[in-house]
Amino acid sequence: MDTMGALALGTELPTDDLLLRAPYKRNASLISRVMWRNVLVQATYQLAVSVVLLQSGAGEIFAGVVPESRVHLTLIFNFFVFCQVFNELNARSIGDSANILSGLGSNLMFLAVLVFTVRYAAFCCCLIRIDESLVQGSNDSLSVE
Repeated sequence: MDTMGALALGTELPTDDLLLRAPYKRNASLISRVMWRNVLVQATYQLAVSVVLLQSGAGEIFAGVVPESRVHLTLIFNFFVFCQVFNELNARSIGDSANILSGLGSNLMFLAVLVFTVRYAAFCCCLIRIDESLVQGSNDSLSVE
């Protein structure tokens, strides 16, 4: 998923504000304080919610989901994927701007990366559902009445 974030950042054209900004000093840190803050906040949020989803069981949060089932683990996977989508949107801006959607429609490659990421998650969910139905079908045919 980091590849998708890197591709999202690498395909974004530089803005006029970025080109007019004064250059950084030669000994300036490669990762700014804003970047560290964004990384730490995203990592903390992702870790906290992932632990809650994994430990408390999805049955408490999502009705009808059996803890540690394929559906439960798929929910955790999808949470991770959509955190990466949010991270891709945030990675488009190097500065501290709050509008992560500005200029979104002008970069078709970035939109293609976003669509690919979301479609991949949906495809994985479909595979889980197909696999579950095959397993349930084979269990039904093996049952003795």
